[in-house]
Amino acid sequence: MEAASVVILVAILVASAVIAFAFGRWWTLAVPIAAVSVFYVGLNAEWWGYGLGDGWQFAVALVMGVGVLAAALGLIARAVMSRRSGDRRVARGSR
Repeated sequence: MEAASVVILVAILVASAVIAFAFGRWWTLAVPIAAVSVFYVGLNAEWWGYGLGDGWQFAVALVMGVGVLAAALGLIARAVMSRRSGDRRVARGSR
């Protein structure tokens, strides 16, 4: 795999976490699945890169899994941050 393809996949993973954190909704877990699918469709069509190699199915599954995990971590981080800020608001308002 080319270095540019690796950079694109890493950008998809980072963007998945950022989008999940920003929106904070469960549907953002589908973002990495859609983005990785589009990336590999384009790679197969040779829009970028030189096509798919042996074992590409396993690479797709691995990258999608890591992307969903990154998005889940973004959701968890948002939930933890909003819970902590919500606790502070309650504590300030009760005084």
